[in-house]
Amino acid sequence: MKPLLYRLIALLVVGLLLVPARPARAAGGEDLALPPEVIASVPPADLIELIYDMSLWKSADLLAHLEAVEELLSPLVEDMRQVVGPQITLPDVTKPRKDFIAKLDAIKRSPTVAEAQRQANELSQSARNVNAIYQQWMAQFQPAITALQAKGTEVAAKVQAKVAGLIPQVEAQIRQELEGKVNSRVAEIKADISRKAQARAQAAVAAAGRNIDPMAIQRDVTDFVMAEVERQQAQLMAEIQQDVAAAEQRARQRMDAQIRQLIEAESGKLLKLKDGFENMDQRIEELARKKLANYDVYRQKAQQKKAEILQRAVEPQIAKAAAVIKAQAPFVAAAKAQGRQAPDLDALLAQLEADKQLLLSRLGKAESQQEIEEAVSFFQAGWEAKRKEMEGLKVQGAQELLQETGSRLQQAGVEAKLRSGLASASEGLAALERVQTRGPLSEKDKKRLAYLRALQGQLKEGLALIDEFKQAKPTDDLASLLNLVDRLQSKLEAIQRAASQESSFGGVGIFIEAENETATRLLKRTEDWHSVKEVKATWRPSPSGGADWYLSRGGEALIYDFEVPVDGDYFLWIRDLSANNHPAGEGSVRVVIDGAVLGIIPENSVRPPYPPGIFAWHQAGKVALKAGKHHMEVVKVATTSLAAILDAFYFTTNPEDKP
Repeated sequence: MKPLLYRLIALLVVGLLLVPARPARAAGGEDLALPPEVIASVPPADLIELIYDMSLWKSADLLAHLEAVEELLSPLVEDMRQVVGPQITLPDVTKPRKDFIAKLDAIKRSPTVAEAQRQANELSQSARNVNAIYQQWMAQFQPAITALQAKGTEVAAKVQAKVAGLIPQVEAQIRQELEGKVNSRVAEIKADISRKAQARAQAAVAAAGRNIDPMAIQRDVTDFVMAEVERQQAQLMAEIQQDVAAAEQRARQRMDAQIRQLIEAESGKLLKLKDGFENMDQRIEELARKKLANYDVYRQKAQQKKAEILQRAVEPQIAKAAAVIKAQAPFVAAAKAQGRQAPDLDALLAQLEADKQLLLSRLGKAESQQEIEEAVSFFQAGWEAKRKEMEGLKVQGAQELLQETGSRLQQAGVEAKLRSGLASASEGLAALERVQTRGPLSEKDKKRLAYLRALQGQLKEGLALIDEFKQAKPTDDLASLLNLVDRLQSKLEAIQRAASQESSFGGVGIFIEAENETATRLLKRTEDWHSVKEVKATWRPSPSGGADWYLSRGGEALIYDFEVPVDGDYFLWIRDLSANNHPAGEGSVRVVIDGAVLGIIPENSVRPPYPPGIFAWHQAGKVALKAGKHHMEVVKVATTSLAAILDAFYFTTNPEDKP
């Protein structure tokens, strides 16, 4: 009986209290991990909320363990208080979590970002102090442990005394039980032997018949009885041994049960405390892991908040980058038109959007200033390379533009012609001014005087643009270079038109290249039947200026805004293509000037064989025009098998002035 008793008593005094000894996780105090310029651009309320969310997220592991400690230890501490009494002070195991939650709430209620950051730093320090609190608990629990051990010893003595009283009772019960069984079995054996002896005597008498020998029969029966008694006695002893062993086993079981009942009655709360503290560290870890999942929402919330803040800071910069890319469209179009290499702007914009999403994803997950700087640096490095590539293409394009334009100017001798024309115009002006000093000028001379003054101004402006072009460098802004080239080209065309206005008959002329339209009004483009500006078309017979308009369908129009230097009746000449492979008139156009229809004009009537046909001038009509700006529309009359192939237009006040 004693080993069981001692084993049960030992449970009361060994390992009654196992306070968790694992280190507490650090938490809180997270830096915002945002660039200063981002912090400066974000409302304080959003930053305070971010600090709170990040502190809560980073405190998740510690909070989960504090919850587990509180949940597992609180009922045990209350049971200890009931066992040892109110005279012993026990630690408040709920206080660490309550204090930590209060500090988190203080962050949320902070009036400024600086105060929220200070509170977060204090929270971090509080997390580091949790280990010290656990160590204090060990000292605070020591009086209770001593009291519980004394209680256990007292209970053990009490139980042992009761067990000592139970042992004689159990032994008496065993003796009484065995004696009754032995007496009963002896009576059974006696009766059995008596029956067997009588039966043997009767059998011997019957077998002897008339020769019966009483003494012999008696000796036989006596020998049989003695042998049977010896046999049954041996069997009885074996049965008694088995019964004793079984009785002892039953007695031991009854004793164990009674001892357990005694221990339960006397020390139930002690046993409950012992079981409660069993494997406490492991149970805290398991419960904390389960609770940790409840805090994942705060990680997601903090990352989402940071991503929102960073996106608000990044979006304007990305928008500026997109605007810079889109602003390259005219330059890219010009480069492609000149057959030069140019970036795909749509692909660049798509790549910018993809890189932006990757950047925002990395920024949202960043947990430190260094990770943010690495993400931004990665993004900037990629786009810095693209910027340099585009800059290189722009410089290359600018150089090619300057070289090509300069080559054309040099080959055409433009500057020399302008200076010669300026000298001639100046001489003509001087001559007319000398005539004017001698008396009124004729109408013809007045028109020529106005013409030469306008031409002189145009020539001076052209030469000024030539000088500006000479000073241009490939590293200059490409937009400015393109604008300079456009202004120079427009000025040279204006000078050319002005120069063509003077005829040997003294009339005023206005020359317009068909390809220099102000605007177009065209139908939707088709695969095989659409209007197009033909530039340097080798299949056409030398159009004026190197280009013409192929106007294919009825209702499509070319629109021109032009300026008239002086009032007068102007004759309109049209230079277009004709051939003999289509009926005459299928290339007719309707000319509308300032909203009034001048007439429907068929193609020229020269009509040579096709190909190639011929560009030729023919007069379209006369219109009265005032000095100033005017508007002309040239409209294809109908959709026919022949397009209107237009090369140039010429207005002149001289009816004899054929271009």
